[in-house]
Amino acid sequence: MGVITEVTKMMISGNLKFSNGQIILMGEKVFLIPVSYFAEETKKAIKEGKHEVMNIYWSAWVAGYHIMKNFIKIYKLKKFEERYKIAMDVLQLAGMGFYETINFEKGKYTYFKTLNNPLPQSLYPSKEPVCHFIRGANAGGGVWVHERIMNCVEEKCEAQNKKLCVFLNATPEVMNERVKKSIIKKQFVNLNSLIEKQKEFVRKMDDEKTVKI
Repeated sequence: MGVITEVTKMMISGNLKFSNGQIILMGEKVFLIPVSYFAEETKKAIKEGKHEVMNIYWSAWVAGYHIMKNFIKIYKLKKFEERYKIAMDVLQLAGMGFYETINFEKGKYTYFKTLNNPLPQSLYPSKEPVCHFIRGANAGGGVWVHERIMNCVEEKCEAQNKKLCVFLNATPEVMNERVKKSIIKKQFVNLNSLIEKQKEFVRKMDDEKTVKI
């Protein structure tokens, strides 16, 4: 009911519009694209190598950053708990499965699982995690939830186990403390370089210096 309520509220307030062949969500023009498109792009990226996988991750990170920034600014969400709740609702609204929190710490990390996620379901069976677009969106949106640079690793994937995905969305410090270097190496080309790229992006986009970098 939470997601349905949010959709209703957005339509009433004019923050979700369907007009003249366009869908406008929180000031951003969006497409409704079948999961099969993301599945094919993911398969192609995996086949072409880690650099192409990171292109998907980066594009999703930027998209997640902008969408969550708009939600937080328009709804004036000052409290972490408010930002966190809306983030979970938005991800489910986007069709990325049912999100359940395992645990979290403000300004540090969110540890969570997803069930009934259509992207990994469409790519089952797989030898490796496939939710690179979803990892990126989680991390980009998480920047505005935690007000810190965030990145995301996938510990379990529904494309492998046919049950659930498990993600850790974390600051660089927590990532270095909690995540095995072998996992970071598998899921990122160069995490340190990526973080510097993200910091530069945030410096240009965050006029109010909300995100601590």
